[in-house]
Amino acid sequence: MYTPTKLTEYLDKYGVSWAKTLPENTPPEDIVVAYNKEPLFRLIQKEEIMTENDLKTHSELYPNRNFGNNLWKASGLSSLCTLEDARSMAKLPYLKHLHGIAEITMSPKYGVMLKTPSNNCANHYTWWHTTLFDLNNAEIQYREITLQPKAI
Repeated sequence: MYTPTKLTEYLDKYGVSWAKTLPENTPPEDIVVAYNKEPLFRLIQKEEIMTENDLKTHSELYPNRNFGNNLWKASGLSSLCTLEDARSMAKLPYLKHLHGIAEITMSPKYGVMLKTPSNNCANHYTWWHTTLFDLNNAEIQYREITLQPKAI
C-alpha cells in the first residue's frame, strides 16, 4: 500500500509544485506516497472521462463555506484506495451526481496523500496533487459504479 513519509523529505526528493494554492501547513508533515504504482480511485462526473472539473477541491467548489479547522482537507481531493470503497461511496445520496470512477495509477510525482477516514469510509484519503499530474498523460482506467450482472 502507500508508504508513510515526511513531507519535507518528499519535497526535497521531488522538488514539485502544488497544482493548487494551499493553506499554511498543507499538506501536513506526515503523509503517504504511492511509490509502487498503487491505484487511487476518484469519483468523477462522467462515466468514461476524467476532466479538470473532477480535480476541483471542496474549497474551490464551495468558496463561501467556512471549513474551519478542516480547510487543509477541503484543499485536497477526496479519494479512495479500493474500487469497492469507491463503489460504496458512489451509492451515497449526496454523491449521486457523480457517474463514474477513475482508477489512477499513481506516481510519486503526482502528489501526496493522507488517510482521512470519514463516517462513510474508513479508507478515505485526501490527495494533494502536483502540477506534474496531467490528465492527458496519466494512466487512468475507468470503472463502472455498479457491477453488471453476468448473463447466464
